Amino acid sequence: MKRIIAAFLIAPGAYPLCMLLFSQNEMAVGVAWVFAMFTYPIAIIVGVPALMFFRAHHFQKWWHFVIGAGFIGFLPSLFIILLQSREQWLYVISGFIGIGAFSGLVFWFIAFWKSNQSHKNETPQSGSA
Repeated sequence: MKRIIAAFLIAPGAYPLCMLLFSQNEMAVGVAWVFAMFTYPIAIIVGVPALMFFRAHHFQKWWHFVIGAGFIGFLPSLFIILLQSREQWLYVISGFIGIGAFSGLVFWFIAFWKSNQSHKNETPQSGSA
């Protein structure tokens, strides 16, 4: 449970943090804060029910989280397209899907990576003493 809480605290901020670290633009700080204002509420409002759904259906592979979070990233892009010019719709949609997919991968690494690996490597012990 601690790893899942850590994943919800870290993963939504992964993209804004990367933007701050690797951007050469002076506006990166402001843009990163704007992204964080959206990524954290979306992670809680949509991500928590999505995680419950994934666990109920045993979807715990990394690509499940990349696809699921990419779809979650797609949803707010629709609202942005409605508010902005539709000329750059493909850029907006692909950007938000990419941000969601990246956050989903970060979430999976934090919450599940080593726990999934340890179960695969376990071998049944024989009854010898």
